[in-house]
Amino acid sequence: MRQKIAIYILIITIVATGIYALESYFQHSVKNDETLKNEIQQWLDVTLTNKPELMQVHESTTYISWIELDNGDKGIVELQKGWNNRFRIHSASYGKNKINYTVKTTNKGRYAIVYGENEDEAITTVKANLIKENYSIQFNIPKQQHFVVTSKLPKSLKFSKLVEVFAFDERNNEIRFWRSTY
Repeated sequence: MRQKIAIYILIITIVATGIYALESYFQHSVKNDETLKNEIQQWLDVTLTNKPELMQVHESTTYISWIELDNGDKGIVELQKGWNNRFRIHSASYGKNKINYTVKTTNKGRYAIVYGENEDEAITTVKANLIKENYSIQFNIPKQQHFVVTSKLPKSLKFSKLVEVFAFDERNNEIRFWRSTY
């Protein structure tokens, strides 16, 4: 009798594992190849004007990519990497703002992400001051026309999404028209 129960439990475990593996496989179906752009366009129901390039958020399973839409909006798309080395589109945000701030939770913790345009490459630093907590983050901005920069947040922060964002040039002068509150 015990052997039958053990066999039933083993069979149920194998079937459940197989179902989970198949479900996960089909959820993470986006490849990081020439079809990535088409998958993002189809998911968002928009037309992209750039070729998305995935950037891993530190050593997590979360990846982000800069996107440019045909209507002029710019933003990022977040993807999750599955065990099958394919991706699942998780979220996207885009709009007309020159600089944006968001927080993403990964399997390695929470990360602040600043992304935006730097067409004349005047921005060298972006500073985000958390309004409800005594904490600020400074991001060094690469000399590129657009940027996506991340910073790991301490676990102790509770309100990491409500921030004031300031942009500075190489002389540490604030670029006033770039200031935003999120």
